[in-house]
Amino acid sequence: MKTISLKFVDLMVGIVLGAGFLWVTNFHQPWQYLAFLFVYLDILDYWLDHSSAQAKFPSKRIFDLVLTILTVLAIFSYTFTIQFGLWPLLLAFGLFKFFDFIWLIRVEKQHRPHGEEKMFVNSWIICDILEVGFALAMIILLLQISIQPMTLLIIFIIFRVLVWLLATQSHKKLFLN
Repeated sequence: MKTISLKFVDLMVGIVLGAGFLWVTNFHQPWQYLAFLFVYLDILDYWLDHSSAQAKFPSKRIFDLVLTILTVLAIFSYTFTIQFGLWPLLLAFGLFKFFDFIWLIRVEKQHRPHGEEKMFVNSWIICDILEVGFALAMIILLLQISIQPMTLLIIFIIFRVLVWLLATQSHKKLFLN
């Protein structure tokens, strides 16, 4: 199950990243290009971290494979929704992080990490909760008041970078991948 899951994620994320370049021609606003760049860097960072975490905490059940498929679909929607607007992008991001949260809970229940590994898993669980909440709050804000998408996107990117820095600081390692 471990090998299937790792190879599957590598293949599917590669396909999603490649397909995303097809949608760039549908962009009409400057914020979409910035979002595209950020989403790709975000997905690459996730992919690198997730691959190493998947090797440490391999899948044990069919549910884990289904969860991996759902996560890849959420990553697909994360790249695909850039062309439709900021709130669909934020919703897709929230869905992606929700599935990541479930995956981390699975790791905690099935593998019972200790020491640094437990700190790593707990840090990212907290980050996923914060990020899903922030994405939902931004969607509500975007739908309630008139705000420029570029402004909101920059706020979102700053928040994501700060959360990433806090999470990596909390487990005393700064991964620059």
